[in-house]
Amino acid sequence: MVCEQGTCAWETPEQTGDKPCGRSGHTLSVVGRRAFLFGGCADEDGNPVYLNDTYALDLASGTFGWQKLEVEGKVPAPRWRHTANCISASSLMIFGGIGEKTRYADCAILDTESEVPTWQDPQPQGMGPSPRSYHTATKCGERVYIFGGYGGQGMRRQNFNDLHVLDVTNNLWVGSVEGSELPEGITFDAKDGGIVCEGTPPCPRGNHTTSVIERKFLLVMGGRDTGRYLDDCHVLDTETFSWTQVRTNANPMAPVRLCSHVAEGLESVPSYKLFCFGGQTGNDKVRTEWNYRNKVDVLDCASMSWLSSPGVVTGTPPPPREDTAWAFDPKAAKLVLFGGWANDWLDDLHMLDVSGIVGPPYAVQALVPNEGPMTGKTEIIIKGLEFTKGKIIVKFTDGRNEETSEKADYVSPTEIRCLSPDWSKYNPGEVDVRVSIGGEGLTVNKIKWNYYVNTKPQKCVAYGPGLFEKGGVWGFPSVFKIQAKDTSGRNRSSGGEAHYWVCKVTSSEGEDLDVKILDNADGTYDVLYIPKCSGSVDISVAYDDPVQNGVIPVRGSPWTSSFDNPWTKCKMQGTVPKVQLGMQATTLMKRLLLWGGGPGG
Repeated sequence: MVCEQGTCAWETPEQTGDKPCGRSGHTLSVVGRRAFLFGGCADEDGNPVYLNDTYALDLASGTFGWQKLEVEGKVPAPRWRHTANCISASSLMIFGGIGEKTRYADCAILDTESEVPTWQDPQPQGMGPSPRSYHTATKCGERVYIFGGYGGQGMRRQNFNDLHVLDVTNNLWVGSVEGSELPEGITFDAKDGGIVCEGTPPCPRGNHTTSVIERKFLLVMGGRDTGRYLDDCHVLDTETFSWTQVRTNANPMAPVRLCSHVAEGLESVPSYKLFCFGGQTGNDKVRTEWNYRNKVDVLDCASMSWLSSPGVVTGTPPPPREDTAWAFDPKAAKLVLFGGWANDWLDDLHMLDVSGIVGPPYAVQALVPNEGPMTGKTEIIIKGLEFTKGKIIVKFTDGRNEETSEKADYVSPTEIRCLSPDWSKYNPGEVDVRVSIGGEGLTVNKIKWNYYVNTKPQKCVAYGPGLFEKGGVWGFPSVFKIQAKDTSGRNRSSGGEAHYWVCKVTSSEGEDLDVKILDNADGTYDVLYIPKCSGSVDISVAYDDPVQNGVIPVRGSPWTSSFDNPWTKCKMQGTVPKVQLGMQATTLMKRLLLWGGGPGG
């Protein structure tokens, strides 16, 4: 299924190879061009059993083949409701989870590039979280942020709202050992563990999600405690360790009260998009009128509002479920989802193509100008964000037809220069302009270009004092205006065609005068010339029409305009004063007053 601009689309590819059994509470992590599945809870002879098997799904070949991996090293104990993160280009890390009569607080790293994939025990320095499951672990930068969950030491069981941060590069728990400084005013609780942040934290919870948005923020959404489903959202600033909000927008509510769902924040230009799927929902009382979900909700992190337009999600969605796992494949711009629970363990594979919403790591914001003739070849400056050097493709499409600019050049990170393509074989009107750089996907934000019916010189008019039969006096600017019209006779409302206008002003002596043409960018053009002497001038106005392949005069052209001498000799009465050296003159009301002067000045 093609993912249209502004939409995301479900796909259900056929699985091949050694497919994993149905399960829930497992993890799925994309590392390179493979998705790695670990653990979970499944059925064995009618009884639930915890797993610690590892599978890899091929994302590169298009066959979506599974392979059960033979692994070496210290394999983590069987578990479910743990977390996993891709921590490098070739490794993933799991943390915590629940096993047979126990909960875990351990870390394990899988090196996926070894000849035989190998599990390692990193044993980070410092004081880490207490054993737990139903928590979240979210990688932001070079740190993994662990928040909330359910568990505790020994037989103790409780919901948490503590925050622990693992520095992946230095392999230590931030704040609990020297060399892992926290911002001023932020402390580490050495008794109960965790970083004490500023602001009001979320209430204790598990079965929630925590997602990266806008690069440095973590958004905690939903979940449950011992007595209710939750529908709140909270934002943590990872630079200041403060519970806050993004810019001035209030934090959103979750789409509904929900838990055991999945969510992923994806980088998009100009702002992140957060995708939420599935889970269990009900009213504020746990297990009261609850049900499973299979709806996709999309949060625009610029406005902190949920997209509500009909048709945002297309295709056949997966059946409702909770405790599924998904991961983002950036190369294909798809969220890969496997398994889950809905009164039985599920073993199906689904993919959500989000390319129509997320787009590439750059965006188009404006076009200057934003319209041009059907014949194309109008030079356009594309304004945008994060442009880079590389092969640039600029497409113009109305949804049915598509043309590509024959020339597009990188100017700067915020500008691309291109020529509009010929659109004369299609209908005039608005089209979408989308950009691809270096083989990346096309931009998804909708920027409009208007193709208008070409200027028809036979219908254009010129008017103004500069064309009057009596033009006035020479030596001063004389101005007239051109109104461009299209083939239907309607006034053009945009400019950009000054170079097509051919205006000629010739004196009675045969001299061609200088002519200036000013584009008013509204379909009109001001034309200015300065006659140099008394007499007449001939004025012609024409349009170099690329459609008619000729210079065609506008209606009424040419014109003749005459100009008089601006200087006239005055007739005087009375005795004319004798001119003397040093004489001065000034005006007094309507009179000219002369005084002073003499032989010596």
